[in-house]
Amino acid sequence: MGTTEVKVIKPITFDEVYEQKTNKLPEELIDVINSLILDKFNTYDKSSKIYYEEIEELCSLEKLVIYANNWFNEIPDLYSKFGWDVEQYKPSCFESFKPYFVFSKK
Repeated sequence: MGTTEVKVIKPITFDEVYEQKTNKLPEELIDVINSLILDKFNTYDKSSKIYYEEIEELCSLEKLVIYANNWFNEIPDLYSKFGWDVEQYKPSCFESFKPYFVFSKK
């Protein structure tokens, strides 16, 4: 009788899952956001206010794809790794305003 080789595999870690599932925004989306940060930069308060709809209008990606992949919610974490403080404002169920980001220096 031959011996059966058993392959040992370890469970995936939380950090591995998080790294693979987050901060993977399409290049075009990042390019649009970068352009808007530059175009909308206010030298008085040293920040850029960018509405979701501005990103949606300039990006050729379908709006449904952006939301289905939860990419807007990944923007603050990604940009914070590059020296930005990103505040994300979106209405709760009883509020009514256009969602937006404010980018400023950390």
